[in-house]
Amino acid sequence: MSDRLSNLSPKEKRALLAQLLRKKSGTLDKLLEQAAINVKDLKAEAALDPEIRPTGTVSTQVAPRPERVLLTGATGFLGSFLLSELLRHTRAEIYCLVRAPNVAEGERRTRGSLEAYALWDEERSSRIVPVAGDLSEPLLGLGAERFEELAAEIDAVYHNGASVNWVYPYEALKPTNVLGTLEVLRLASRHGAKPVHFVSTLGIFPLVGRSDAGVVREDDDLDHGGSLYNGYTQTKWVAEKLVEIARARGLPVSIYRPSLITGDSQTGAWNEDDFTCKMIKSWVGLGNVPDVDTEMNMVPVDYVSRAIVRLSLQEGSLGKRFHLANPQPVKVDELVSWIEAFGYPLKRIPFDGWRTELLNPAKGLREDAMYSLAPLLSMSAAIEGPKMVRAIPEFDRRNTTAALASTEISCPPVDAGTFEKYLVYLVRSGFLASPTGG
Repeated sequence: MSDRLSNLSPKEKRALLAQLLRKKSGTLDKLLEQAAINVKDLKAEAALDPEIRPTGTVSTQVAPRPERVLLTGATGFLGSFLLSELLRHTRAEIYCLVRAPNVAEGERRTRGSLEAYALWDEERSSRIVPVAGDLSEPLLGLGAERFEELAAEIDAVYHNGASVNWVYPYEALKPTNVLGTLEVLRLASRHGAKPVHFVSTLGIFPLVGRSDAGVVREDDDLDHGGSLYNGYTQTKWVAEKLVEIARARGLPVSIYRPSLITGDSQTGAWNEDDFTCKMIKSWVGLGNVPDVDTEMNMVPVDYVSRAIVRLSLQEGSLGKRFHLANPQPVKVDELVSWIEAFGYPLKRIPFDGWRTELLNPAKGLREDAMYSLAPLLSMSAAIEGPKMVRAIPEFDRRNTTAALASTEISCPPVDAGTFEKYLVYLVRSGFLASPTGG
């Protein structure tokens, strides 16, 4: 079965998943129960090669003026904003690892991503150095000679690259998210220790299916004994464990854990492949939403990128974990009200009824819409869906708040005004139809 799946195109995989989702929920529920993995069963995956340890002098101080920085995931949504911030707030050359057959194609992809979010800056562009490689390949797909050259050239690493997919299982995402992190740590340990700024996620903690909300603290142990429900969060948990092992061996690292990243709070620019965007599109397309009593912790991408870069350049940040969460979470009912105020009529219906509507072929939703919403469809049994997402924890932000107290950086609320910018952007880009038809 796994061999057959690996030979399918992305479109064929989406269609196959949609067919599975339309089957009786009992079959799907059994599959989902098997997909939940307790972190105790993932510990064996977090095995860092003994040879990956710092060589030479190890400093716990941030280089005040990094000259050459490696950034992974530069063509992604957050990666584009990180690249822009690094160009604006350092004088470093930014080596961008891009999955591309050659440097010219890597340059084209990097520029295209920046332009897509109105971030391209011609004056600073000469400091972008595309590196054609692949995070999922040994030695980052660079070959031994180029890998050693790059390790000798750079003096800091921002490891943001990851395959973000809420449907694929652990094994499908492991090459990029786990083995890619291992290779980044290998590179950072060569020719002296390079500081590693690792972008993780708050999803490494159990956020659904909790008996109570509780508090997730920045310095909580990763061995929390909870279960993670999808391959993405499972691989990110293992990747962070690898980073922690490298830190115990002396590699200077900082960890940044964003919550649910949304669009730019100023321009409204948002990644249309984002889960939340596709969820909104399905609501608008169906004309109804699940009536669930829960909250969403959303952080604008411009805040996340600014905070990461500022924290990474601050003395005393190495060795710390930072939660990039919004102190003002949004209730789903508020979110629905903002969408309605924009002009889209929505009807609140019970979760199981909404799930049935989404799976109804007569509704004419595209297969990829259901594919992208599989996390919501795959909540144990349909009737348990609301219970699974109700108890969302509070996120402690003490390290982050203290470190940013002397700066102008603070997390803006995602409110009605911000969300109107998002919807305007999504309409102008053609992702959503205009509620007025204009």
